[in-house]
Amino acid sequence: MLTIICLIKENDKLDVSSDYTHCLSKGLWIHVFTAERKLPEKLRCENILGRTLNILLPAVERSLHIILCRDKILTWGAKEVASFVKRTMESCIKAQYTSISNIIEAVIYSITDQLYESLGKLESKLDTIEETLSKSREVAGIMNIFKELRKIRRSAIALRTLANKARIVMDINGTVVSEVSMLIEHLESLYERLMMVSQFNYIILTDRTNSIVQKLTVISSIFLPLTLIASIYGMNFKYMPELNHPLAYPTVLIGMALIAIIQLIYFRKKGWI
Repeated sequence: MLTIICLIKENDKLDVSSDYTHCLSKGLWIHVFTAERKLPEKLRCENILGRTLNILLPAVERSLHIILCRDKILTWGAKEVASFVKRTMESCIKAQYTSISNIIEAVIYSITDQLYESLGKLESKLDTIEETLSKSREVAGIMNIFKELRKIRRSAIALRTLANKARIVMDINGTVVSEVSMLIEHLESLYERLMMVSQFNYIILTDRTNSIVQKLTVISSIFLPLTLIASIYGMNFKYMPELNHPLAYPTVLIGMALIAIIQLIYFRKKGWI
């Protein structure tokens, strides 16, 4: 008979039921085991994979550790993953799975579905960013999606490792590995799309910056000759005959206004303003 042993960790301690009631119809709450504190004889088993596989669940950002044994599956991790383990095991019980390979397939499918769901949400966010990118800055949104994709990528790689190891050790369905490979391909395509959106956003920001610099340059160009005229007549030399002319002041103002207007017309024809 297949035994499922669930070790749910909470604040570095295991949440242990006082009467060791079944967490599932085939599962138990038991204390953590270390080199000094080993499992009871009836629960001891050999890890046929030779290692413990770590699967990151992106929805809760917690790790689920799995040890595959000849007639047992040991899982432990943060308390938040308990519901995931319970749902998966309950579905296995309903399907009347009796072999480790069937249960591992169910675990892989469950995690794959969860990762697909996370990718779907990220795609929706990316669609929204693409629609609003030309109207507003979405750098923060793009960086958040990059972070989420990195988490999902780590989970997908760990899931692929689990599937490949399980396929070598036990006779699991080959479609499981194919499903994980398709997930990673979908992840990579979404990552490439995000890179394109990021580059597009960079181009838009660069264009906006160039536009602002261009306008500032035009304004500076307009004021340069006006500043030159004002600085010349601000030197207050003793012999400046035009300073004593009654029409000197309005003439200079009109001349400066004409220079500014001519420059504005020229820059507008060039399309710079």
